[in-house]
Amino acid sequence: MDTKEFIDLTSKIDLDIERLVESLSDKILKEKSLRQIVVNQLITNDYILVYYRSFLILDRAILKAPLLFYNYWEKFESLLEHKNSYHRNYAMQLLAGLTIADDGNKFDKIFDKYYKRLNDKKFLTRRYCILNSLKIIKNKPELTDSIVNKIVSFLRISDCTEKQKNLLVSDLIRIISEVSSLLNNTKELSLFFITTGNQCKSNKLKKQIGEIMLKIE
Repeated sequence: MDTKEFIDLTSKIDLDIERLVESLSDKILKEKSLRQIVVNQLITNDYILVYYRSFLILDRAILKAPLLFYNYWEKFESLLEHKNSYHRNYAMQLLAGLTIADDGNKFDKIFDKYYKRLNDKKFLTRRYCILNSLKIIKNKPELTDSIVNKIVSFLRISDCTEKQKNLLVSDLIRIISEVSSLLNNTKELSLFFITTGNQCKSNKLKKQIGEIMLKIE
């Protein structure tokens, strides 16, 4: 498959997306030239159907064979500050997926750059940053405290609306519930939850905070 064939295929509106993603994510594991085409179309194509589907294919393929895509790290990293928020979101997810193959500790070098997206102008991008942190922590457990502290520091001073902040705090709680055993220092996290629980008006969030406090104390 050449570039034109790939663009023609992924541009189709009436398409079985799951079938396409599964098929091409397998195919790019075997064909280096097609792998390069998909990466290039994610980065350079302006048509949303093409670059979005390229992302889906790459995301699925990285789950299957992350080492094959580690050499594209810098290309994905370049999207972290892309003018299009979708590309910034894709960059965070693809890089998070690659941390399992990060023997060169490239993520450590871009740690601040990655978590700069917590202050992104787009709320969804801020949320992508938090949600993808779970995968990073599982792949790099030594970064657990640093990542949690970054998120907590952001949430303390964020300019999000109350509803948005509640959602992000809930996301953080879900992460903590899965990785609480990896935390070495919970003092600041506990203080944050206590303060947030006292200030928030959501009974649902208060309950979540109460439950997670029992887990980290």
